[in-house]
Amino acid sequence: MSSYIKFTENDMRLAKQADLIQYMLAKHPERVFYRTGTLRDCNHNSLVIYHDSYFRYSLHEAGDSISYLTKYQGYGWADAVSSLLEFSLGHDVTHKYKKPAAPLKPYIHTFRVPPDTGDISALQNYIINECNISNRIFRNLIYMKKLYATAVPGVGRHYACFANADQNYYLLQNTKQSGSQKLIYTENPLGFWWFSSDTFLSINHVFSMMETNIETYEDDYPLFICESPLDAISLYELTKEPGIYIALSSLDPKNLDYAIHSFPTENLVLRPVILALSQTPTTDVFCSNLPHQRILPTGNSWSEDLRKIHRSPMSMREVDDGDNSFVCALLDSKGNVTSYSTYQDSKNVKLIDIKIPTYG
Repeated sequence: MSSYIKFTENDMRLAKQADLIQYMLAKHPERVFYRTGTLRDCNHNSLVIYHDSYFRYSLHEAGDSISYLTKYQGYGWADAVSSLLEFSLGHDVTHKYKKPAAPLKPYIHTFRVPPDTGDISALQNYIINECNISNRIFRNLIYMKKLYATAVPGVGRHYACFANADQNYYLLQNTKQSGSQKLIYTENPLGFWWFSSDTFLSINHVFSMMETNIETYEDDYPLFICESPLDAISLYELTKEPGIYIALSSLDPKNLDYAIHSFPTENLVLRPVILALSQTPTTDVFCSNLPHQRILPTGNSWSEDLRKIHRSPMSMREVDDGDNSFVCALLDSKGNVTSYSTYQDSKNVKLIDIKIPTYG
């Protein structure tokens, strides 16, 4: 770009106000990834990208959006200011002397798949004993390579890795209280973890899917959208409902849309979508403008419901979900959840009734 360009103070202010996180996701999604809830540079794991700046923790180095693009993304200074300014304004900026942007520096790919450590005993203790998930479901997830034990050098030795190898998406959950609790390794910022209820039909069915490398599911299977792999597994444990259970990488409409369109049907009709998200200000905002049904856990999460199902007091919880929509969970005299139901409109028409088996 020409050195004749002169940016005004207002131009500079608007350029620095551009959301750097959204800019990178829109312009260079292949160069960033999410880890522990923060967006990071693929070439520098300790470099965290914020809305208006960055910080590289390994070097204790901080800078604004312009500095990040010039130092780490190969932009010239004028290119960085102009591009951020255009992104902030939402339209092209016309300059009298504008030359083609200089080519970016070559991108060096540094993605690595978390290794399988084979430490089944520690993983089994966490999944079965602490999370109250059945041995059959644990075993089938292991066989399908959707779950395995891993370690992160310098961070922790005991992680449960929830894997979606087709998308190179790996979510790591710490099985211990110390260290980073959640890590994400991915090439796809819109990636997600999932399984279908067919995974648990029988061990022979699992072997058949592994041999053919095809996981089949019926066209009428709904998509259950959850916040984490453990919530997705726990919801299936509670309901045993046929369907496809998905744990999003983030509460982003693009992430949801990507997941929905990842499971086409033969007649090309979109599957029913059920938002199985806990009730928090963030999830409420995310769900408020979506046309999909929503069900709520009785506690803070589906995994919490599963862990406490043997000691929950007898109760029925009904939650106003807006627009005359209600969700209720019914527990029996032993404290076991027996059903979840969603009702909507003044006629109290039942839209979904999920039966939950009694645990002795």
